[in-house]
Amino acid sequence: MDEFAKLVRKTGDLERLHGDNRKRWSSALAESAEVAGSVATQLVPVRTGFLRDSIFVRQEGDLKFAVGAGAPYTIYVEETQPFLGPALVLARRHLRNLLAKR
Repeated sequence: MDEFAKLVRKTGDLERLHGDNRKRWSSALAESAEVAGSVATQLVPVRTGFLRDSIFVRQEGDLKFAVGAGAPYTIYVEETQPFLGPALVLARRHLRNLLAKR
């Protein structure tokens, strides 16, 4: 089980969180998603800038965020020069640190 899953398991089902716990998780997830997007933008290899400009962070629910890139060839670049995976690893560490402080 990865560390994020352990964090979720300790807190319980995210969808059942209420009040201050829900706000704390939502805020921490939003901040961590932005970290992932920022790091991905820094790590992505740039040729024309299209891939870098297609990186997105969006909120899809109270406790759900998406981080990715919309360029149709994203997966091929990610396989040879990872930028999203490492960004998500750093964002997960950031989330863990945020939740430990709060």
